[in-house]
Amino acid sequence: ACRGAVGIFGIGWGGIYRPYSFEYDGPSMNPGLTSGERVSVRGYTFRGVFPAPTARPGDVVVAWSAADRVLVMKRVLAVGGQRFSERAGVAFVDGRPIATGDVPCPDGLDLSPPRCWTESLGERSWVAVSDSPPFSGDGFDDDVYEEQTVPPGHLFLRGDNRSRSNDSTNPMFGFVPETSVVAIVQ
Repeated sequence: ACRGAVGIFGIGWGGIYRPYSFEYDGPSMNPGLTSGERVSVRGYTFRGVFPAPTARPGDVVVAWSAADRVLVMKRVLAVGGQRFSERAGVAFVDGRPIATGDVPCPDGLDLSPPRCWTESLGERSWVAVSDSPPFSGDGFDDDVYEEQTVPPGHLFLRGDNRSRSNDSTNPMFGFVPETSVVAIVQ
């Protein structure tokens, strides 16, 4: 979840309050974001007054969760028309793994034992984490998300902390309409 801070964007005599930053709350984006961290955003939309920002794979977005109608901060891993799957926390987009290599995990992660790796989409790269063992390929791994195609006009959102994220892998959360995106984290 996240909370917005406001800045004033003056239109008319009453003005329009327009968030320019959000405070991140929760474990789902660790280790890249920590609870209580404030992040700047761009492309903010407010109830259709401003056009919705266009999110690309790898972007971290602030979006409305269809599951419980709260603002969440998650990473876009796939957009409409792309195929997404996951094994032991490692994401595959259009059949290709986005993981680029294991890295040491930072201290303080609430996982036992944590496993960290880098991922990359386009120009963006980040560290993802899970407490699932590496994918063995033996067909017996419990942590598998079968391949699905993201519907047009929707996004597949995922937390960087795969073990502590309520996101598009949860059928109640599901694919997120592009129009639910409120802002893109800078």
